[in-house]
Formats: sequence, C-alpha cells, structure tokens
Amino acid sequence: MPVELDDTWTCSPIQIGSKTFTAYRRAGGGINDDSPFINEHLKAVVGQGGLLLRHEHDWKVTEEDIDHWGNKGYKLAPTGTDMWYVPECGFNESLELLGIFGFPGRGVCEEPGRILKLSKALLVDLRRGRTIGVYSVTSGTVSVEHVAGKGFTTEEMTRLLRFNEMHFGIKHSKGEFLDLRRLYRRAGFFILGAM
Repeated sequence: MPVELDDTWTCSPIQIGSKTFTAYRRAGGGINDDSPFINEHLKAVVGQGGLLLRHEHDWKVTEEDIDHWGNKGYKLAPTGTDMWYVPECGFNESLELLGIFGFPGRGVCEEPGRILKLSKALLVDLRRGRTIGVYSVTSGTVSVEHVAGKGFTTEEMTRLLRFNEMHFGIKHSKGEFLDLRRLYRRAGFFILGAM
C-alpha cells in the first residue's frame, strides 16, 4: 500500500453512482504539511490505480478590529482541508469526485453543471498517452500532475489556458500566458479553473 494508514486516517466510503469506494480521510494541515506528503506518495498511488488528493473547503472571510479606533480588517482563511486516499479509484471515477468536492462552485462560473462536464472532457483528452493524477480540489480549481508517459505539449497547455479564460474568466497578459504555459509544460503540472 503506497500510503501507510495510521490512526489519523478514518475510513470514509465514497459513493459514485452505484459503486462504493473504500476511502480514507484525515484532517489536512497547511499547504506546507500536505504538499510534501502528496509529493512523496502521489506517483505510487496513481501508478497503482488509486487517488490521493487534498480537498480545500470553501474560504471564510472574518472581520477583525485592527486598532483601538474601531477600524476593521478582513482575514481570508479556508474553513478546513482534508486529505483523501482512495486505494482503488481509476481516473474516470476520480473525475466524478470533482463535483462531490464542489468543483466548480457557483462563485467561479455561471453554469457549474455544464462547466464540470466540459472540464471532465478536457481532462480525459489531456490524459491521452500519459498518466495524470488529480492532487488538489477546491471550489475554484483542480490541480493535476503528470505521473508517467509523454509530457504535456505546447498546444495542450494553450488549450487549457484558453479553456480557463473562456469558462472561468481568467485574464493573462501575453507574457503571463507564455510564462504559465512554459511552466506547466516544464514542471509537469497544471491548474484547471479560476486561479
């Protein structure tokens, strides 16, 4: 088993259609705690037909007094994160979890159901000829890493960035667009959604 299950993991079965998947969940830490864990285990988990991801719950805005004159400041914080490990979950089944985990949320696009369907189709296309794994889901983004097979092409990353522009309203300058496309290709990951 690529992930050692200790007492911090709780068995939390997930229902996708008529199939129930054995899944394990634990409270996530900060990004500095979760990222090294995902980096260490993702390739092995996905390589063995499983899923490992970080689910970041919606963000909460809190108001705070910032001085003795009554001025207010605002703090943005996630309401929580969970790490999920599903030992037997193929790529197509993992795409069904996107909606379960709230992607895309109403705050990031106008037609979440339609955009979810288009996002799944795009991810299936980007998977051709390679193994990729979803490693993070929020209401606004899906983070995906290249695990094995051919690398991402310039045309594929252009398509992804145009998709984000069209369906999530993302605006990049020409330089930002080129830099992001190059980064995604060279680093072997990408972010789908409103980032």
